[in-house]
Amino acid sequence: MHVVETFVRGKRPAAERCEDALVTTPDFAAVIDGFTDPSGTTFDGVSGGRFASRAIAAVVRALPRAVTAEEAVRAMSAALSGARPRVRPGPGGPGFGRPCAVATLYSDERREVWRVGDAPFMVGSDLHARTTAVNRAAADFRRALVSALLTAGADADELRSSQAGFSALRPLLDVQAALGNRVDSPFGYPVLDGSRVPRDFIEVHAVEDDRDVVLATDGYPELLPTLLASEERLAEMLRADPLGIDELADVGKEWDPANCSYDDRAYVRLRT
Repeated sequence: MHVVETFVRGKRPAAERCEDALVTTPDFAAVIDGFTDPSGTTFDGVSGGRFASRAIAAVVRALPRAVTAEEAVRAMSAALSGARPRVRPGPGGPGFGRPCAVATLYSDERREVWRVGDAPFMVGSDLHARTTAVNRAAADFRRALVSALLTAGADADELRSSQAGFSALRPLLDVQAALGNRVDSPFGYPVLDGSRVPRDFIEVHAVEDDRDVVLATDGYPELLPTLLASEERLAEMLRADPLGIDELADVGKEWDPANCSYDDRAYVRLRT
């Protein structure tokens, strides 16, 4: 496994607020997307998403080379289940109540990509994109609301600055954690949050010899085979659709003008 290129950048100017993480070892590569808790709750002085991504990154660095996907996922989940950080409730309602993240890993020993969540990845020229039912429902609602507000005469810049569409999702975001790892709900979704991840929510994809593998978080709305191409495409989409109602409708939020993008992002390209 040869690491060709890596990149991590937070959406906010302050790098220490980035909730994505990237890990490369001789045996594994991983991207981890920490969930932004809408309540602002902190865990040991950092956001829930940053706490989760750093805890999972530490697990990945210590994984045995021959570990299986299920064993790795159990270890990552246990890192959050066993942690009992001092919690400071945030000002914005209940939120998630616990650190949450999703992750995608490449195992050099097993020549497999493992995914828990909806982050995109590529094997050769094959793109493996995914969305969850709850995210799709939220994105459709927000897009419809912002479109209606524009049609009714609202100012586009004000909608973007106020995050009017994303703010309207708070009732769902405050209870969404109840759907994590629930296979008995049509809106259940895979997540690393300390609970058991059902086997059906752990994806395993075999990788043939001599294929490039790209792992990324969903801060890249359109994943491409190189970092430069992915960054250029992101910039084009942000310029064309800052309100996230056209090309960026699936991201589920407006692009806050105070930030460099709509989300944190991490990217690694490997040659296997």
